Amino acid sequence: MKAKNCLIFGGSGQIGRHLIRKLTKNNYKVTIVTRNLHQKGYIIKTQANAGYIDIVEANIFDENKIRKLFSKADICINLIGILYESGKGNSFKNIHSIFPSILAKLCKEYKVNQFIHLSALGINKATDSEYAKSKLEGELNIQKNFPLATILRPSVVYSVDDNFTTSFMTLLSRLPFFPLYYNGDTKFTPIHCSDLTDIIYYIISKNIHSKIVECVGPETFTLKEILNKLLVLINKKRLLIPMPLFAAKISAKFFQLFPKPLLTIDQLTLLKYDNIASETHKTNFDIGVPSKKFFDQEVEKYCRNLGSNKRSVCLKFFVRLLCCVYNLPKFLNVRLVDERTKFPDAWGWNNLGTERVSFLPVQCPKGKRDRNWDGVEVCRLHLWAAHRSRSQLQLLCRVMFHKVFCGCLRKVLSLWRGVACV
Repeated sequence: MKAKNCLIFGGSGQIGRHLIRKLTKNNYKVTIVTRNLHQKGYIIKTQANAGYIDIVEANIFDENKIRKLFSKADICINLIGILYESGKGNSFKNIHSIFPSILAKLCKEYKVNQFIHLSALGINKATDSEYAKSKLEGELNIQKNFPLATILRPSVVYSVDDNFTTSFMTLLSRLPFFPLYYNGDTKFTPIHCSDLTDIIYYIISKNIHSKIVECVGPETFTLKEILNKLLVLINKKRLLIPMPLFAAKISAKFFQLFPKPLLTIDQLTLLKYDNIASETHKTNFDIGVPSKKFFDQEVEKYCRNLGSNKRSVCLKFFVRLLCCVYNLPKFLNVRLVDERTKFPDAWGWNNLGTERVSFLPVQCPKGKRDRNWDGVEVCRLHLWAAHRSRSQLQLLCRVMFHKVFCGCLRKVLSLWRGVACV
């Protein structure tokens, strides 16, 4: 029997990586479309054997290029979504509405057997949210162009590499108190990433068409209950203070100015509405795929004591201060000079707090020297995970030593040349 080919958009995210492993284990061939092969390729390639996975670099809005991929595709899966708008066309309308419509038209044109689209739970009620309106508009466009599509509406998805539990645990470990928006009464039914991929695999294997399935976990919690559970898991005690709406809006306007916003006005609007299953559509329990992962048990596996004592806080502040003084964020953004290596090339300011850098002197290709190093050979950056402030401090001391040493060396050489000329 010929292996089916799954065309996946958004395969580098947490859901995509779990899904790739699930499909390839069951003899499905997978084609992943990514916008930046250099940055995302090394993540995707490690998820499956080479014979079962193929990675294509393409702009998702380049219809002519992605059109070629549909001729060999049996199943199309769209996992692309954003939580906030940013530049370069990453708007809710483009990502959640226009792009799914393009995929649906191509699926119809090339007679793809299945089209699975990942939407969001609770978007019917949140009519004053741009995120929810764009998601709902995207669903309508899909149903119009490809009626056989299956739309999944998951609640909050969590796992070891999510942006939900890990972000909350980090903030709770570092802040003396945490604000509760809408008194923390908003309800959630969080679903583990592996449970969600089991649902997708079940729909593919059973060849299910033309359904809207609400994907929920086995438990329902309020936001306050989730925060209290996380505090217990990281062994911290923090004040959870209800925040008035006007103060919440001010904080959201401030937070959305960040490159990676902690909270936006639109996300604040979404928090008004419960993120639980409705009675309008079937859930994953109704179609025969119950969620098996429980929140406490799963988060306990990867939670860690993110201790935030005074010493570590002072060290981190000192690290950031040195970065500002010595313009190190710019330094950490230099591209790798050796294009043969497949290390990521855009580790910047946002990753400074969680990454460790080691310097290994290498020969710099001719014509590619970094002027910030005063003509000295550029050092290649090797980055790996580290969560200790001491490592970051050592990094900065090394960087400053190299920069000072290079400057002194240049001055000595210039003086020596001047003396030699005399």
